[in-house]
Amino acid sequence: MPHTLKFKCSQYCQRSIVGVAGFTLIELIAVVAVIAVLAAVAAPSYTEMRQKSATIRLADEVHGFFLQAKSETVMRNETMKIKFIHSNSAAVDTAYKDGSWVLALLPKTSTATTVSAANNEAISVVTGENYKGTFIKVSRLETELDSVRGVFSSAMDVTSYVKPTKTVSVQAKSLSGRIRQCSAEEEYGYVEC
Repeated sequence: MPHTLKFKCSQYCQRSIVGVAGFTLIELIAVVAVIAVLAAVAAPSYTEMRQKSATIRLADEVHGFFLQAKSETVMRNETMKIKFIHSNSAAVDTAYKDGSWVLALLPKTSTATTVSAANNEAISVVTGENYKGTFIKVSRLETELDSVRGVFSSAMDVTSYVKPTKTVSVQAKSLSGRIRQCSAEEEYGYVEC
């Protein structure tokens, strides 16, 4: 014989159980509308924050690459070259954002002209794979570094940006060998170029 559990509940207990109905459709729609408005307000600032972060990351990586190139050149006591190569023939002062480029530190004797050849021969490299959507523009496709002091034979500027008005540049000077980061209109916390 099946057992049936019976327990007594006061009048208050019965009212509270019967009275619970959950959320109404109007309440749910109101909550969804508030969440949608908050998301619409937050999305542009999130996108801008990601773009700013990518621009700064690329500039920082190029700055570190230039410093490493100087150190490697002096340490090896060998003239090296920095070369910018794009998968579809690179040009000076042209902006690329497809990520199929490489900035490579190569031995002076290197004849690398493709991205894959530069990756194979490079002592150090910055690849565009991590920066798709971020523009990069170079003032020179190639420059050599002196084996004794590690200075650049020709000045080289590398500029990164997502919006053309908010750029960050890494400038390598030829005579002093100085490498500095700067930005247009003191954006992103850098001094103005």
